[in-house]
Amino acid sequence: LRDPISRAASMLIHLVDKSVPLRSAVGGCLTYKDMDLGYCLLNDSQISGQRGPMNYSLPLESWLSMFPSDQIHITQYESLIDESTQKKELERIKNFIGIDPNLPEGEYSSLSLRNSRKGSINPDGWPMKRDVYQHAIDTVLADCEKVANLVEKFGYGSKKEWMARWEKVWDENMK
Repeated sequence: LRDPISRAASMLIHLVDKSVPLRSAVGGCLTYKDMDLGYCLLNDSQISGQRGPMNYSLPLESWLSMFPSDQIHITQYESLIDESTQKKELERIKNFIGIDPNLPEGEYSSLSLRNSRKGSINPDGWPMKRDVYQHAIDTVLADCEKVANLVEKFGYGSKKEWMARWEKVWDENMK
């Protein structure tokens, strides 16, 4: 699971990158709203409820209630991209799917970070007013807390650590 704001932003940018025809223009909201990511996040994205599920908690709770814990692995995207936790998280995933956690070795033993869209869609980045980003945080916060509670309740991790990773993303973006 990825921070819901970043997940929604990534999907909006993907629609532009792949020229997906949606609603008013090819590429969706970002195209017809002059690349205003803040507007599109709040009005035409997953967090607004307009593009797929608004939350993680409802489906996650259903899965956790219906399937045995040995059939579910929950990974937080932020722990996969953080160099300080990536190796441990990859080992957890490999153990879960039943492969040797030490494989592969060498240059392929970690995830390299590549963003093929960086600079190609909106080279100046995605400036957004603080109050707009804060509104996005406020929109997703309750669901994020429900997810963190489920993670802890079902023994998949610490609620405090889970929320801290997403709060770190939000704090960095606010800066």
